[in-house]
Amino acid sequence: MMIPRSAFRWAARSLLAAILAVTFTSGSAAEAINQLPPGAKLPQPTRTPPPLYPEAMRQSGLEGRVTVDFNITTDGLVDDPIIVRSNNPWFERPAIDAILQWRFRPASVGGKKIAVRASQELIFAISPGSDGGQGLWEINRNGGKEAGALPADFQWHKAPEAINTAYPVYPFEALQANQQGVVRAGFIINPYGRVVAVKILEEPSPELGRAVLATIDTWAFTPPTKKDGTPCFAGVSMKFNFQTARNRGDVPFNDEMRQILKQLKEKPDTIYSPDQLDAVPKPISRRPPVYPTALLAGGTAGSAKVEFFVDHNGDVQLPRIVSCSAPEFGYAAVQAIATWRYTVPRKGGKPVTARATIPLEFAVRPPAPAEKK
Repeated sequence: MMIPRSAFRWAARSLLAAILAVTFTSGSAAEAINQLPPGAKLPQPTRTPPPLYPEAMRQSGLEGRVTVDFNITTDGLVDDPIIVRSNNPWFERPAIDAILQWRFRPASVGGKKIAVRASQELIFAISPGSDGGQGLWEINRNGGKEAGALPADFQWHKAPEAINTAYPVYPFEALQANQQGVVRAGFIINPYGRVVAVKILEEPSPELGRAVLATIDTWAFTPPTKKDGTPCFAGVSMKFNFQTARNRGDVPFNDEMRQILKQLKEKPDTIYSPDQLDAVPKPISRRPPVYPTALLAGGTAGSAKVEFFVDHNGDVQLPRIVSCSAPEFGYAAVQAIATWRYTVPRKGGKPVTARATIPLEFAVRPPAPAEKK
């Protein structure tokens, strides 16, 4: 059954959204997942505040689509929100934060209130004419002035545009060693918008280069095209700036990460294991890792064990590779786990920082079948 589309449109935007000229719209109407009995009254929204547009995403001109499943309780509150689909993990937290603030007149049957589970897509869109889209990442032709020397199939006219994106994860060991600098990656995008080969062209350290490789594997693009509109291959390059100073780089190193590093150094006993908490945190969003492009030719199974911290907001911070069957699997696991979110870890009812370790398995990857339009 469908909750009416109009029920999930909001009439006003936050002050920040208005200043940034950013619009927020609902996508497909929320859909009740569990079957309602005949004669049931659907829940009706009474408060639907919009999500805040992540500033870094606005600057980069990136838009987002996030689908959230959630319970609407008999009190009209939202409970147990789970991310089921999104094109960019950096839109997931504001989507969850907004949904948790929504309120409803609960569903009912014969006058008795009942709980239902619903699904809602949130769309983050930059208004035409706004100042969004300055670009954190620039897509450049590989070879610069020598681009004309590329094969004819790589002579794109319209650049591919990123539609699925993610930030690189600053490697834990690189942060501890204060490794910084620019990583430049060259990669091939096929006529279907998929990355099929990646190569590091410049790196201050192998750790930072591998972090970028794992990031590019998660991206997807609109197909590059020739002048006549025919999809083609594209050889492009991008730069990622790893810096530990505030507001200097474009790879996240936030205050929560700084605080945990300080705790590890000065007060390690204030970081708790799951069995020391009031309850084990429940996962809200756990994006699966992407099989590394560099290992596709072999297609073998792999594994990685990763340690990570869950901060006072329930966000995963500072994942690090404990062990892995190949470095590519380790960095792919870290890239995914860095986007995960849990319920807030608590001890004695107070939010705390928790530490956990998790193993991930990568199944054998068969050769990809020929793609069809």
